Amino acid sequence: MRRDQESESAYYFVDVAQFKSAIDHGQFVEWAWFLDNLYGTPMPDASVYGCTHHLLLEIDVQGAAQIKDRVPGAVIIVLLPPSEEELRDRLRKRGDDESHVEARSVLAATEIAASVELGAIPVVNVNLDDTVDEIVALMLEIIANCA
Repeated sequence: MRRDQESESAYYFVDVAQFKSAIDHGQFVEWAWFLDNLYGTPMPDASVYGCTHHLLLEIDVQGAAQIKDRVPGAVIIVLLPPSEEELRDRLRKRGDDESHVEARSVLAATEIAASVELGAIPVVNVNLDDTVDEIVALMLEIIANCA
């Protein structure tokens, strides 16, 4: 949930009470409190689990841990900045204020450590095109080896 935003095609915005009710009723496959906002992925049909269907999510490490609990064979890929300074520069370039840059930088170190504990496959995002190619190759390999 983000304050003062309208629902868009990829997002559905609700107030905190509605979100917490959805959590209590098991309506999310994963959810997280991230930098003062609640985010969640609605529970998909059970048929998306396994080798006949695949579920690709862009989520934080809190959500990844929940997915691993639900689907122990899930493959987690973590996108990493080339360096902490590059992360800070990218956040500034997109217009984030310094307090958010600092909070996100501190959080990134914790998230990276947690992703290692989850056994995530690291992908360093130096160049967007190369990063996309690497992720696509990983996904194709994962699908090809699914048993």
